[in-house]
Amino acid sequence: MRCLWENLLIRFSVVSLVVLVTVAASIALFVSDRMQRDAITEVIDHVTLTTTTMALDYLEPDHFEGPMAGERLKEFDRWVRAYLLNSLTPMAKVWGQTET
Repeated sequence: MRCLWENLLIRFSVVSLVVLVTVAASIALFVSDRMQRDAITEVIDHVTLTTTTMALDYLEPDHFEGPMAGERLKEFDRWVRAYLLNSLTPMAKVWGQTET
């Protein structure tokens, strides 16, 4: 009886499967890398273009007179959450000199 590898149909199937898996893996790696780069670019564009413009329109010199508290802080927080934050916005915790 002949060896299975000598059967052309089996040989073609195995080689086709290997080629298909290799091509699929290559496409998956390329697409995931491209999606990550596009997402990072979109976040950078949002931060540098949209956020800056909106913040400059909203903020006034009296916002910087001292730490925000009470109603002023709540109003600013509502504005930030309503207009600046979206699903693409990365979050970062920022500490002052007193680590608060």
